[in-house]
Amino acid sequence: AVGGVLRSGCSYRLEKRVKEQWQHSFVDSVATLADDLAPRPIYEQRSWFSLFDANFYYARDLAARLGMDLAFGALTQALAAFAQNAFDFAMAERLLQELANLGQRLGNEDATAAAFHQLGMIARERRDYNGAEGWYRKSLEIDERLGNEHGAAGTYSQLGNIAQERRDFDGAYGWYRKSLEIIERLGSEREAAVIYD
Repeated sequence: AVGGVLRSGCSYRLEKRVKEQWQHSFVDSVATLADDLAPRPIYEQRSWFSLFDANFYYARDLAARLGMDLAFGALTQALAAFAQNAFDFAMAERLLQELANLGQRLGNEDATAAAFHQLGMIARERRDYNGAEGWYRKSLEIDERLGNEHGAAGTYSQLGNIAQERRDFDGAYGWYRKSLEIIERLGSEREAAVIYD
C-alpha cells in the first residue's frame, strides 16, 4: 500500500511538472505570434484574432498567473493593437492601461511611454484633445528624460496635430518645428517629408 501511495505522489508531481511546462510553452508560442502580429495592419490581424481570440486571452491569463511578465506584455500589446485597429477603443484603453501599469511595475519606462503615447492616440481618435494632450505629455516627459529623441519627435508631431485640430496654428507650427529639428538631425528624410506634408 505504501508503494502505491509513493507512486501516485510521484505521478502527481510529474503530471504537475508536465502541465506547467506545457503551459509555459503554450504562453511562449502564443506570445511570439502576438508579438509578430502587433505591428501589422488590421487586415493581417483580423483573421488571427477572430479565430484564436480565446487562445490569446487564455495565454495572457496564464502568463499573469505564471509570472511571465514579458509574455504578458507582448500579449497585452498585441490585443490592444488589434482592439485599437478595430476601433474598440474601450478595450484598447483598458489593455493599454494594464500595459502602462506593467511597465511602471517593472521599471520599463520605454514601455510605459509607448503605452501613454498609444493612449494619447486613442483619446485623439475620440476627439478628446485635452485627454490626448495629457497622455502625450506624460509620454514626452519620459522620452525626454531617457533621451529617446525618436520617441520625443513622434510625440511632438502628435501634439502638433492636436494643436492643428484645435485651430491653434502657431502652436502646431511650434510642435512640428521641434519634431523636424530632431528628425532632420537623425537623418530621417521620410519622417521629415510626412511632417512637411
